[in-house]
Amino acid sequence: MPPMRNQGPVRKPKDTKAALKRLFGYVKEDRVKIGFSFLCVVLSSASTLAGSYMLRPIINNYIMPSGENAGNLKGLLGAILFMGAIYMVGVFATYMQSKLMIGVSQRALARIRAELFGKMQKLPVRFFDARTTGEVMSRYTNDVDTIGEMLNTTVVSIFSGIISITGSLCLMLYTNVPLTIVTLVMTPIMAKAGTVIASKSRKYFGMQQSALGKVNGYIEESVTGQKVIKVFCHEEKAEEEFGKRNKELVNAQVKAQFAGGIMGPCMNALSQVNYTLTSFVGASLCVLRGFDVGGLAVFVNFSRQFSRPIN
Repeated sequence: MPPMRNQGPVRKPKDTKAALKRLFGYVKEDRVKIGFSFLCVVLSSASTLAGSYMLRPIINNYIMPSGENAGNLKGLLGAILFMGAIYMVGVFATYMQSKLMIGVSQRALARIRAELFGKMQKLPVRFFDARTTGEVMSRYTNDVDTIGEMLNTTVVSIFSGIISITGSLCLMLYTNVPLTIVTLVMTPIMAKAGTVIASKSRKYFGMQQSALGKVNGYIEESVTGQKVIKVFCHEEKAEEEFGKRNKELVNAQVKAQFAGGIMGPCMNALSQVNYTLTSFVGASLCVLRGFDVGGLAVFVNFSRQFSRPIN
């Protein structure tokens, strides 16, 4: 059985900007669909913000008043139906965006795989001598699928997050400036926590991909060379070597999944702190300064929408 070859560490691109430019070159044929998809993202985000703001007139005009609008169920029902219609526009826009981006990402992956295969036919023999078949196969499967996930969800999420943050900030300033300041004080803390966790997560996910390539390569070589293993009675040695690589993969996956999974709870905890501070200050303004309850309700909602994209 041939020895395992050194696969080297996972490295970052020397020029990230050039790498991203090359990557997005695979989707340039779908520019119109991407543009329409981003338009759907804008529409979805706008409908979410508009629907959330509808709570303010509903609470102030139909739930809280004791005057002529008290008990106006017809007006309340009309306002709720209008709010529901706004949200339905956002649901339809989200559906169209997802459908379009799935098609765009899958066509991009097809182009990447085709280019990979064509490149592989032109590589010298020494390239394959220095790498296992499992590592090469991992480029076609695990790595390409990760790129597809980025194109399908991450890019859209970043764009949607920017719109949500900008729109929420504008509406928070319009609703109440002091409460906006309270929310903005917590933002650098949340951003710093996210940056620290993300740096650790990126490191461990790189280790995971490297360990996965080694395991795939060893499995492929073991299956291919099974007759050689049997002839020379290397079964126990093969199991020992596989166990070592499998353990490395387990350790890398535990660290990567923990680092990736802890992001949500940490950010949610900070969001709850922000929510508590906002509620306390807002309730105080309602009692002491006459701030409307509807405004407090929508502001608390906007503060959550503002912090969610940071996660």
